[in-house]
Amino acid sequence: MHTEVMLRQSGSRRYPTIRRPILVLLMGALVLAADPLDSFADRLGLISGPEAPLLRRIAESDVMFSDVVRLLQRNGWPQDLGSYCGILGLAQANPDCRFKQLGAEDNTKPDEGHAINLPANTGDAVPYVLMFLRRLGTVEVFIASSQGDLMAAFHGTAEIGYVRISNDSALPSFNAEVLFWKTAVARSRRPP
Repeated sequence: MHTEVMLRQSGSRRYPTIRRPILVLLMGALVLAADPLDSFADRLGLISGPEAPLLRRIAESDVMFSDVVRLLQRNGWPQDLGSYCGILGLAQANPDCRFKQLGAEDNTKPDEGHAINLPANTGDAVPYVLMFLRRLGTVEVFIASSQGDLMAAFHGTAEIGYVRISNDSALPSFNAEVLFWKTAVARSRRPP
């Protein structure tokens, strides 16, 4: 009470000292609540614990597979995949086997490599998307529609070459690969 009287006497409109920590806490909570997910609060490590991956997934779920395709159309570099088209049954649809490609690696998984491809010279009409997931000694290949639906999957090793696998058995890896690329697009949209 003495503090309130002193503040009134000085004409200040500041909050009494005893209430400042509560005000700071409330202001901080409002700033964090208004801050976009996975930005300032996350960079400072303020979103942690078991809910952090869920909050990131919610932010990344705003990215559609069509956003991945658009990024690839704009930024993919020319790539000749040589004999892959014949091996994967794509030679008729893409006889010269030329693509636009983006490649990426996850720093937390140094033995993994990712590549995503669109047939070159198709303009806005995307007949399929070709994705590669390279792991130590193996490659998983996914052929997807431009909407992100799995059309076909292959598993490859140096010993056996490439063999077609069922979509059901490939679906978990395919979904993880789609999430990888959606996450990459979400991260590319963040300010530096």
